[in-house]
Amino acid sequence: MISSPRTTRISWAPLLIIAGILMSTLAWMSLPLATDATRSLLRALMVFGAAMALSGAFVGLIARARAARGLRINGSGRLSLTLALIGVLSAALALSLIPLSGALAWVGNGLFALCLAAALWLGLRLARNGTPAQYRQALHALREGEEQRALALLADLEQERPDFVGTYALHAAILRGRGDHAAALKQARQLVAHQPELYHGHAEMGLTLLAKDEPKAARQALERAVAIAPNLAEGRFNLGMACAESGDPACAIEHLAQALRQGLHDDVAELLARYFLARSFAKLGLNDRAQRERRRLRRRRAVLRAWQAELAEKPGRAASRNQRLAQAIAQEIDRTET
Repeated sequence: MISSPRTTRISWAPLLIIAGILMSTLAWMSLPLATDATRSLLRALMVFGAAMALSGAFVGLIARARAARGLRINGSGRLSLTLALIGVLSAALALSLIPLSGALAWVGNGLFALCLAAALWLGLRLARNGTPAQYRQALHALREGEEQRALALLADLEQERPDFVGTYALHAAILRGRGDHAAALKQARQLVAHQPELYHGHAEMGLTLLAKDEPKAARQALERAVAIAPNLAEGRFNLGMACAESGDPACAIEHLAQALRQGLHDDVAELLARYFLARSFAKLGLNDRAQRERRRLRRRRAVLRAWQAELAEKPGRAASRNQRLAQAIAQEIDRTET
């Protein structure tokens, strides 16, 4: 039952843009010193650099377009800035291809320089709207087990960059994991207020309410999350859990089965999905299907043991609910074996 914000992967697009702009700039600056033999080569480098930067901008735009709807955490205005960058680089490429001579060549070179300067400014704006360094530091601190340091970094980042909604998502997930449900809900509501079309805010609200043993209220928030990102297996899983715990086995079966078809990437999530599927089938009198899920559950005893060992190392309010679930799954497996 984890809904953590997606981290930004290293992309070749910014490298292509920067390298292309630098190549075109250096070639353009070298033109006045060039001989007739090297001038054509420099112009070719200008064209190649502009084309490289333009392709990088297109790669970045395509990557954004392919991102799952409602899941991408970004600063505001990245799409507009990317389109403007593509337009400026296209103009630079066109100017470098047009053969000019005399006074027109000076005008063309001046416009080319202006386009490169505008591209550099837009690139800096895109970098500003990207993932802040403090956010990456908070993720690193969290991976190292330094939750308090991660929370301090996120609190500072919230003051400096209130537009970066990833802060609220990660903050809410950490607080939920610590069992501080009131503070986690506050962060999740802030996230929804900033970007209501984003999956993570509704998911964090739902998961926190589920941790508070309020499955009916959690179900409403998780239904909104699934409506935003219907192809996310984890979202379906979370909603299926809320349906199961609110006493709606048919709804639980629908969403848990869909989550398994879409592919859950967490072994514990699959373990829980099988357990609640078995219970839901049994409640509806579908005993053959319930027994099938129990057999699948039994084959995951190693996952259960590893999860129980992990929970034993993290006592507290947040772990107690999962410990009860782990114990219930162990009892279900024992009943199946007998």
